[in-house]
Amino acid sequence: MKHRPKIAIVSLTSCEGCQFAILDLGKEFIKLSDQVDLGEFRLVEEMPEDKNAVYDIAFVEGSPVTLDNKRYLKQIRRQAKKLVVLGNCAALGGVPEIKNYQGPIKAFFSVYKKSKRSRPAVINEITNLVKVDYIIAGCPINAQEFYRVTKELLAGQQPEPYKLPVCVECQTRGYDCFLKKGQFCLGPITMAGCEAICVKSRMHCQGCRGLVPDKNIFAFVVMMEKRYGKERLKREMEMFGLRDEVEAKVKKEMKI
Repeated sequence: MKHRPKIAIVSLTSCEGCQFAILDLGKEFIKLSDQVDLGEFRLVEEMPEDKNAVYDIAFVEGSPVTLDNKRYLKQIRRQAKKLVVLGNCAALGGVPEIKNYQGPIKAFFSVYKKSKRSRPAVINEITNLVKVDYIIAGCPINAQEFYRVTKELLAGQQPEPYKLPVCVECQTRGYDCFLKKGQFCLGPITMAGCEAICVKSRMHCQGCRGLVPDKNIFAFVVMMEKRYGKERLKREMEMFGLRDEVEAKVKKEMKI
């Protein structure tokens, strides 16, 4: 019998929107699932943890917020030949990372007041905790990108990440440019692959897919701070956890 690759699609602390995006593939997902042994996928079937399973690919969505999240993440990493990050929360910390910028303790007690059962948690990107073989970015992910990446990995290929900014997808589709209209947008430094869906919906890009490689981030930051002020830029970059990535890149470029 031909070997059927075994995959897992697991979630940490998340809204599970990226997994819903996968299910939106419909017939394509059914076709894909017929070619693999689906070892774990909570939205399809509740399954107990199998600590002895070996996965050809493990897809992980969400932020490793709790101690149990971190334990489970490290366990899945040990069991998986390839570990792929799904979505903005896993790749950049996502919306939960806003409290890092505001101060985890202050943010925690402003919500939970006198809680004795929970404790403040610093949000970490998965890449800070375990080795990651590929990142499928976005909030939520582009389902077609998931399908392409999965097929390539199963074929023994290493998928190529996008190397162009969202602006390319925006302009090739004929959408109005926010920056040309004097409005805020992070499209020039954000990695493509989303088909500029936010701009299509008349909403500016907020950087949920992370930074495009080999881009002059420092020059863009200087321009945006001059136009909109430092606080506006910080606030926008905090929405999907992009701020720390941008600040680290700016520091690196300034040293060069």
